[in-house]
Amino acid sequence: MNCVISTLDGQKLISCDSDKTIKIWSVKQGLEVVSITGHTDAINTIAISPDGKTLVSGSGDNTIKLWNLESKELINTFSEHSSSINSVAFSVDGNKIISGSADNTIKIWQFD
Repeated sequence: MNCVISTLDGQKLISCDSDKTIKIWSVKQGLEVVSITGHTDAINTIAISPDGKTLVSGSGDNTIKLWNLESKELINTFSEHSSSINSVAFSVDGNKIISGSADNTIKIWQFD
């Protein structure tokens, strides 16, 4: 696993891995609940929005993907970096994503 984070309610863990998957785990059951795919290379980083409804992922495929945590559907893909995404975070208000890349840039993404 490349990273693990907890949902805001602490009921689930979300992991990302080199196998190109995001997995959601039940803390109570200790089992994988769902696997999300969409990246074409290792997923290096993930973050949850302040309201707990959206997940962002950054990958070695140079893209950032925004996911609806309830439906597990892809909302949007951002692809302005020219190298692997190493870190992602949401702004405090949840309206922006900040990303850091191996291309030595930090980008701020505005969305609604």
